[in-house]
Amino acid sequence: MPPPTTIYCIDTSSIIKWYVEDYPPSIFEGLQERIAELIAAGRLRSPKAVFDEIKSGDDCHEWCKAQTDLFLEESVPVQEIVSAIMAAHYNKEKPQKGISGADPFVIALAKDGGANPTSPIRSTFWDSAIPK
Repeated sequence: MPPPTTIYCIDTSSIIKWYVEDYPPSIFEGLQERIAELIAAGRLRSPKAVFDEIKSGDDCHEWCKAQTDLFLEESVPVQEIVSAIMAAHYNKEKPQKGISGADPFVIALAKDGGANPTSPIRSTFWDSAIPK
């Protein structure tokens, strides 16, 4: 049996850093094609909350709008993981500190396994840092 395929889960800052700041398509033309291949293969995913953080004036907004297979609606299991993350890491008395925005959804999607729960998600510490 072949090893499972790795699925990557991407955050808003990664899209902006790649597309706008460091490697825009005008400078690194081949990267956009490779990203599209990962999306088409189901190996690059992001929760819809990430798309919601991209503003219409951002240079990457039109590209993001066209990536219908990248941004996933949050499933019930993902929403349950988000609830656990927020219960453990959100401080309503200090809302600017800690976890907020799309971050808990990115973590939850990665924790849930993306589009294929049997595939490992590329991460560094989520398994030990996120409550089960």
